[in-house]
Amino acid sequence: LPLPPVPPPRPELSCSRRDDGYRRSSSPISEFARENGLDERAVQKLRDQPRSVQDAIIQEGPLTGRNPSAILSSRIRRAIESQPKDVQDFDDEILRFADENNLDERSINVLREISPDTRALLMEEGPLTGRNPNAVLLGRLKRVRNSR
Repeated sequence: LPLPPVPPPRPELSCSRRDDGYRRSSSPISEFARENGLDERAVQKLRDQPRSVQDAIIQEGPLTGRNPSAILSSRIRRAIESQPKDVQDFDDEILRFADENNLDERSINVLREISPDTRALLMEEGPLTGRNPNAVLLGRLKRVRNSR
């Protein structure tokens, strides 16, 4: 008797590496990178941008042309220039705090998404000390939210 066909592997929603160099993820940035053939450096440049810039770039559609990385850089520049000054200052402050405390992308996104009042309280407490600054940040956030 013939053996039944082997079902195709199910796509994982983890961050495991694939043969094509991209990570399988449900992230819009990962999908945009994969669809446009972006290299790791270009993907990181996009990930380093504020959420509003990322959204504007992705909503503009596919990167058409011979050099997708160069087109992406141009889009990033245009998107940043079109943002109001206070939005740029807000993200500069978050990125400075993240850099000083060695925060990962997830923690940076948390800082971008919480209310300005909550963010100010977290950042006013000063440097994140401890072995895992990302965990310290989340602990602070939980404490601040529970105190309200």
